[in-house]
Amino acid sequence: MIYKSLTLILVTVSKRYEQYRRFASEVGFVALKAVASLFCVSALAFAAEPFGTASSTGAFYVDGVAMTAEGISSWPLVAGDELRAVSSPVIIRFQDGSRVTIAEQSRVKLTRSGDAINLSLTGGRIEFNLSPSSNVQVWNGAYRIPARGGTISTPIAGGFAISGPTSAPRAARRPPPPPISSP
Repeated sequence: MIYKSLTLILVTVSKRYEQYRRFASEVGFVALKAVASLFCVSALAFAAEPFGTASSTGAFYVDGVAMTAEGISSWPLVAGDELRAVSSPVIIRFQDGSRVTIAEQSRVKLTRSGDAINLSLTGGRIEFNLSPSSNVQVWNGAYRIPARGGTISTPIAGGFAISGPTSAPRAARRPPPPPISSP
């Protein structure tokens, strides 16, 4: 008697589980289609014209999404993109011929202000060479860099350094160690 009751309970639970699973999968598929359609419509509505490309021999991040060098020679860039180099430099080529190299473990953000393309160094080091007619503006924090080429960095201690195209980047300054007290 107990065996029959347990068997009946298991069969009922199994059938209910199968009904719930089918229902969830159908609802999930419909929800997935709705989200995908919404994404496509919003992507078309807010599509931005790419103004440059990013490439690297290693992995890098665009808006927090990992991009690998396998199968993709370059990635199109639009206003609002944030790039982070990981273990190898990332090269940005703009349509006007300007070129920016993002050093390993460095980050930049791209924005647009009218016709100007703003490239803001948010951490690390970049080397840049802007074409004479470039509408790219290089920023380090709140400071616009007026030079057409060079290297800028944001040291860990804050502030920034500007050097010429052939100068080495300045190292971050560290405070001296605390004095050793005698017992």
